[in-house]
Amino acid sequence: MNTRWKGALAGAAYLACAALVVGCGGGGSSGPYIGFAGGGEGAGGSGSGTADPAAVPDGAVVPPGLVKPLLTHYVNPFVGTADATKPASDPVPAGARGGTFPGATTPFGMVQWTPMTPSNGGTDRPVGYIYKENTITGFPLTQMSGSGCDGNEGELPIMPTFDPASVGPGAEENFDHDNEQAAPGYYKVTLNDGITTELTATTRTGFGRFTFPAESALADGGKTSYLVFDPTRTNTLASTTGSVQAEGKDGISGSTVGGNFCGARQYTLYFYAKFDRAITVAMDDGKANVSFATSGKPAVLMKIGLSYVSTENARKNLEKENGGWDFDAVRSAASDAWNNRLGAIQVSGGTETEKRKFYTALYHSLLSPNINSDVTGDYLGFDQTVHQVAADRTHYANFSNWDIYRSLMPLTAMLFPREAGDMMQSLVDDADQCGAIPRWSPINADAGIMPGDSGVPTVAGAYAFGATNFDAKKALGYMTLVGSKADLQCTGQGLRDSADRMNDYLTRGYAAMDNGWWAGSLTFEFATADFATSRLAKALGDTTNERLFLSRSANWKNQFNATRKQLLPRYRSGDWMNYPTPNADMVEGNAEQYTWMSAYDVRGLIDLVGGNAAVVSRLDTFFEDLTPA
Repeated sequence: MNTRWKGALAGAAYLACAALVVGCGGGGSSGPYIGFAGGGEGAGGSGSGTADPAAVPDGAVVPPGLVKPLLTHYVNPFVGTADATKPASDPVPAGARGGTFPGATTPFGMVQWTPMTPSNGGTDRPVGYIYKENTITGFPLTQMSGSGCDGNEGELPIMPTFDPASVGPGAEENFDHDNEQAAPGYYKVTLNDGITTELTATTRTGFGRFTFPAESALADGGKTSYLVFDPTRTNTLASTTGSVQAEGKDGISGSTVGGNFCGARQYTLYFYAKFDRAITVAMDDGKANVSFATSGKPAVLMKIGLSYVSTENARKNLEKENGGWDFDAVRSAASDAWNNRLGAIQVSGGTETEKRKFYTALYHSLLSPNINSDVTGDYLGFDQTVHQVAADRTHYANFSNWDIYRSLMPLTAMLFPREAGDMMQSLVDDADQCGAIPRWSPINADAGIMPGDSGVPTVAGAYAFGATNFDAKKALGYMTLVGSKADLQCTGQGLRDSADRMNDYLTRGYAAMDNGWWAGSLTFEFATADFATSRLAKALGDTTNERLFLSRSANWKNQFNATRKQLLPRYRSGDWMNYPTPNADMVEGNAEQYTWMSAYDVRGLIDLVGGNAAVVSRLDTFFEDLTPA
């Protein structure tokens, strides 16, 4: 690997580390020491460092020379669900919280079974789980983490109740956070009516244990216990279509139409569910009210498989991954899966609070991209047809590339190169079906959101940090294509934003502010994609494209204002916009933040700013307040 490339992109790895802990590297008592414990599946390698050795889960993989620590107890899945303490300084318009969720899932899993709270008429954003609420309107089986648009999947909410009419967006307050808990792979809450919901998951299935209190079920002459399946709404779609049908005496199957995240197209999510007892299914305005006897056996077990291909595949996913009825065993397996992944990095030193911050952040970094292919190998492609993933590979979806190319994907590639390689191959396969590497793709479409061409640095960054087991040559072909062709699209979305903006960049050396919303950020994003293309070209021996795109990557300098010593938008006339509005003229940031974006040419940036001393002083001020007025 080219040392300059590795050194330049190491900035991404540093950002990944800095985002997770207070102290990165080193040792001693001032901060945690990080020991890497190997890649794929969180096992293998020698590593160094330990972290409070505790009970070892049965079957957990222990890297050679290390005591396997129990790390899941450091994770708090509720982090990111409450409002920020300083929302006024946050330039992001999509809500004051992190958009995370506390529900049950597995690393990179297809299923995220989690509570849903009201959106209060759209005033609470992003929609999903909001900690300040005391109402649960259902437990959907899908949920993006950290997304910023109004909706984030939330498909097929399921709700235990004695009164189906009380379920839905208009529900009254029905729980207290004192009666709620969450851990990696597990969620539990007792509602005000006494019903306890416990959720866990495998990769493609959810497993629920719903305990109905006997005294409530028998009060007032006896109450009927229900699970309400609602395929008529999602977090994103207030109204949608679906279907439910009985499967024998103890099962149901069906589908719901989801998607439309940030305007992306819709898709169908299929499900197949089984109960541990006989059920009765009554349809009510598109919803399925599933009832059952609980007086002699109050803990109702229900397991459900998902698929984006068919109900038959959902059934196969369920039968393959969860053929039994041992809830606690599945919960333990989910916990073990998380412990193995978290064990890829082990820390020592630091405080308990720092460890909780570290492992909670690492946990959140392993929630996506998400496995999208079924146990059969089937997945629904960007061309809306069913494809078969190559042997020994897994197909992934939900690539928020603009959000992950700087740090999360390099981190994933370092820790889990095999999985990251499958992720990159998934993007290449997507490109085969839609014409280019998508830049922000929920499930099987490019939403076309966020500026630039972020799929390109995502792929190059993963390759640079160890995920090389994919068709990098074909990926480079798509990267050079999108870097030269202004009107290239994927599922109807422009890959480098729009033809006008890309033409500006190719002809003027910068994308002019005349292009409107967010245009002040485009040059920096395009130049980053060009640098990434040049480095992958060099690694693959393509000297022509290496030189061409390396030259273009210097275009960021065309927006460096020598008077203000800051990266600023400018117009086609050459005039400068000296005071750009955060998240209007520059995407989700301000001019001072973007000034430090040129991490791949640090020396060039330092020289333009005024030398080492000037940069140190300015960065000291910058880190005192990342979002100055």
